[in-house]
Amino acid sequence: MTEHSVLTSMAAHTLLVVVHDLDDGEIVLDKALQVAASLKTSVHVLKVVFEPYADFPMPETIETGQLRHLILRDAEDTLLDFIATARANTQAKSSANDSHEITISSSVIWHKHDWQAIIDCAQKVQASLIMKAMAPPHSGLIRKPEDWHLLRHCHQHVMLVTPASWQSKPHVMAAIDVFTDDQAALNTMILKQAWQFAQMLDAELHIVSAFPDIERWLGPISVTMDFHLARKNMQLSTESKISKITDELGIIDAQIHAREGETPIVIEQLARSLDTQLLVMGTVQNTGSKGMWLGNTSEQVLSRVHCDVAVIVAQGTP
Repeated sequence: MTEHSVLTSMAAHTLLVVVHDLDDGEIVLDKALQVAASLKTSVHVLKVVFEPYADFPMPETIETGQLRHLILRDAEDTLLDFIATARANTQAKSSANDSHEITISSSVIWHKHDWQAIIDCAQKVQASLIMKAMAPPHSGLIRKPEDWHLLRHCHQHVMLVTPASWQSKPHVMAAIDVFTDDQAALNTMILKQAWQFAQMLDAELHIVSAFPDIERWLGPISVTMDFHLARKNMQLSTESKISKITDELGIIDAQIHAREGETPIVIEQLARSLDTQLLVMGTVQNTGSKGMWLGNTSEQVLSRVHCDVAVIVAQGTP
């Protein structure tokens, strides 16, 4: 597989595209090529392969490792054909004015755990963004879905892709937390990325931040309090905080939403009402026993929404 140089600016870093099978891989790679064309960056396509029976003792007529080699070679050939078809389709759809030729490299890795192979490959190719199909929902407390493992351990941003194609002039939604002081840097990262995606897709940008349920938050401290007025003041305060950030970042024409309620529920309801195509949010990674039992807000949201989700990883996470 062809190696390529990687520039230092984030926009020029490689996009890592994970292909599980041709069905989900087609839409993931199609969206990745749209992103790569906009950012003028290269793409590395990864397929993770593992067949437990290939490591079983083989008959004397089959050399050790031969079956694994055959499986890997077949996967590589299939992946190269798949990439060639995707490239041809992209070139057919591209306008004559689009002269940027996307560099595409690829690799097939034998690994029992997809998420670990993805992280290893992302580090090797210096990926700034990983794009993969969103794993199906999974129930259970101990065993977490593949996407949860990836989000808990990966230092790159991750976009989880659904089977739906991006519509013309879609809605992009950014979810931020303006009430937590140590979220300021992450909020900036989320909004910068959401604004970039919105410009790339010619989309309308919506920004949402949830604030606490006023009556539950204030409790019985004042039975005479005008909760309606308190709620309105909190909404205006939240909107003002969001506007201050967008003004500092030079983000214009964004629709601002301040909603009362629990963050995952607020995001789910607004994403559904707006028919959001892409949700951009952040995560603070949890690992160890705490991470095993307690999912953070981003993980709760993933189990609720039905759109593409770009998860921005907080800088400096362990």
